[in-house]
Amino acid sequence: MRRFLYLAIPVALLLLHSCQCTRTPDATVELRAYRLDSALMRGAGPAQVAREHPEFLKLWGEVLGSRDAAQQIPMFLQFADDADMQALEDSILRVFPSTTAYTQQLSKAFGVLKGQIPQLQIPRIYYFNGGFNTSIILADSMLGIGIDRFLGAGCPYYPQLGIPHYLARTMGPAYIVPTAISSWLETEYPQPLGAATTLETMLHEGSILYATHLALRDLPDSLALGYSAQGLEWLEKNEHPVWVYLSEKKLLYERNSLIVNQLTHPAPFTNVFGQDSPGQVASWIGYRIVAQYMDKHPSITLAELLAMHDGQEILKNAKYNP
Repeated sequence: MRRFLYLAIPVALLLLHSCQCTRTPDATVELRAYRLDSALMRGAGPAQVAREHPEFLKLWGEVLGSRDAAQQIPMFLQFADDADMQALEDSILRVFPSTTAYTQQLSKAFGVLKGQIPQLQIPRIYYFNGGFNTSIILADSMLGIGIDRFLGAGCPYYPQLGIPHYLARTMGPAYIVPTAISSWLETEYPQPLGAATTLETMLHEGSILYATHLALRDLPDSLALGYSAQGLEWLEKNEHPVWVYLSEKKLLYERNSLIVNQLTHPAPFTNVFGQDSPGQVASWIGYRIVAQYMDKHPSITLAELLAMHDGQEILKNAKYNP
């Protein structure tokens, strides 16, 4: 059974160059999507939501702090009546009077992926108000999108919650689909447990990003990335010196999680490359290596790529030399 995950911050997506890989026709996918924030707060109420969506309501309740099934309905009644949550729902409805367009974009993206990976499980989509606790819920056949965390960079709640600008900048409606797609791919194709090297981590992320970019090929790179224009310019300009630095400093085979995270986790900048750099520089390099690998090996399917965990083999056969 799929482990269920809560993602409290948007997943940063790191693509720059358009993927030219269209190996099979897209599949037709019609997602089942449910708007539960307004159903709970403005419509049917928690009892009916519980009858219609018991599995997701349980996970939603856990996000809000209740693991006791017997207490979840009273907790949701209190949540729906809370003045602050009512005000938040007002804000959500102003930004998202409808979620149909996002469901259509997700259907198209999953259709691209299903065409490439016939065995890919397609989730039901749930839009919910998580009280700022999580952006994404992932579980068996379920993908929950906490739309309270996609209200826009200028949302006054975010600085009050201490969310830094480099994260809030990507917490807008346009990032719903990229975040949802990359998150689902990550849980379908997780990185193996254990102390991974920088190379293994950046190539795992690069593979997820390659697939995400393929699924979102019609979106501008600026939306698929989560990078500022300055960050993208820096990455393209500095691809060669970054690679030289990672290689010469022997950082590619580093297993110290602190160092690996500094190179691959979201941050206002990547410390070793200075404050003009974006965060997650090594992850972007990973994407570039994966893209070059796939260009050189057109017989490799997307499913095969995502199942690969031998970073050294990918690097060797990519013949990456920026």
